[in-house]
Amino acid sequence: MHDFSSLKEKQNYVDAYMSKLAELRGEDFDEGKPLWRIDVITPGLRDGSTCVFQFHHCLSDGMGLVMFAIKSIVDKDPILLQEISDRVDSIVRKRRGGSISTRLLRGLRYFESYVYAFGNVLTHLVMEDASMPSSPFRGKHVESNKWSVAWSDPIPLEGVKKISAQLNCTVNQCFLGALGGAVRSYMIQEGFTTDGRVNFAMTVFTSSNVDVSSSKVCNNVSFPVYALGIHIKDTEQRIQYLRDHTKRLHRGGHAAMVKHGLKCCGLLPRETALPIFNGLCRGTSLAVSNVHGPVTQLSVLDNPVNQIEAVIPCGGGMGVTMSFLTYRGSIGITSSGSGLSPSGHKLLVGLLSEEFKLLSHRSENGEIS
Repeated sequence: MHDFSSLKEKQNYVDAYMSKLAELRGEDFDEGKPLWRIDVITPGLRDGSTCVFQFHHCLSDGMGLVMFAIKSIVDKDPILLQEISDRVDSIVRKRRGGSISTRLLRGLRYFESYVYAFGNVLTHLVMEDASMPSSPFRGKHVESNKWSVAWSDPIPLEGVKKISAQLNCTVNQCFLGALGGAVRSYMIQEGFTTDGRVNFAMTVFTSSNVDVSSSKVCNNVSFPVYALGIHIKDTEQRIQYLRDHTKRLHRGGHAAMVKHGLKCCGLLPRETALPIFNGLCRGTSLAVSNVHGPVTQLSVLDNPVNQIEAVIPCGGGMGVTMSFLTYRGSIGITSSGSGLSPSGHKLLVGLLSEEFKLLSHRSENGEIS
């Protein structure tokens, strides 16, 4: 591992990375207007980090993939960089047109394919020992002065797969349940609720990975889960309330989604998601509506990089984005957005990590069946 002795030395590594990035991207790469700019902003951290990157980019989503790659890349296996580069160039050229939702999905495809090249280049630049558990680099995503981000240490995927199998649910659903518990714990600790009952709205979407082995981008399956905590005891009334709420959003189209801070391409079936929420959220009042009928569920286990984002509206145009990422056998969690302070993001990510630790403990003790 490189131990940078000066800020200038670190900046030289960043410059070398950007130069290699331009080489991989080919002629279409505009060095004057890169997708992101990387600045070294501190010479070191007490937690063992030797370099901190600050990112400025033109997309508001997908940065978690890059941050987690920086934290976790240790594998030096060769990949088809030129093939990925060609495909990314094609995606970027198309990114100028279309609706906001279309551009968002294209942007996600961009990040999901390009993270391979990013990780490979970064590995060869800064990692001398491939056995190290994590990269010495950390990422900070800056959209404005109010934007902040926190992330967890990688969580072993095998443990979460075991828990999901015991619960008879997908890893995605296991994450959603744990997120509900984490939000509940956060709101209790921060004094938003005293009786353990939590009201919050949550939108979740998942995106499939880019198929780097074919000549075109595979079909991107994307669907959110609408979960709304409301103080209605009767389950059917809760479900009807949420169904009416989501129908109003759908009738309003994409403009309504943006207005409410939501991203929507479909809905997870109620009969699948509701038991997961009820089983994992430990008392949080949650209901899941099935407006458009069952959709194709995406398995996150067979792809090397995947992302789930849970957008929690905080009011006043602010929100929190929780990202659940799988990469090469590990899971990483990030929290970002202007809805929380840096300490709030750190607390929320820590609570979500604790939810997984609690589930692992229950799993090992045979308390989950």
